[in-house]
Amino acid sequence: MEPEVEEIYNLKEDPLESQNLINDTNYIEIKNHLLERYNYYLTTLNKED
Repeated sequence: MEPEVEEIYNLKEDPLESQNLINDTNYIEIKNHLLERYNYYLTTLNKED
């Protein structure tokens, strides 16, 4: 399951969150890691029901 909205910001360089880096290839590893964590979280929630 994909999240409805995907956003990644560099808060040190962009504290106002004006530039979404989700499609920046420099952040692909971070994006993938966060998606894995998100999917794990969803799986864990489903097991508790």
